[in-house]
Amino acid sequence: MTGSVRMPLPDAVELRVLRTNGIETRQMFLVGTGYARRPNVGVN
Repeated sequence: MTGSVRMPLPDAVELRVLRTNGIETRQMFLVGTGYARRPNVGVN
């Protein structure tokens, strides 16, 4: 999956795993870019 300025990637993706014994686990992964430039800290 790729993003663009018009269609950025989502901020997060949720992964849900349901095991055969009934145990469910969920995990959130931050994946979005937001296309905002990061500040250059300490660069003059």
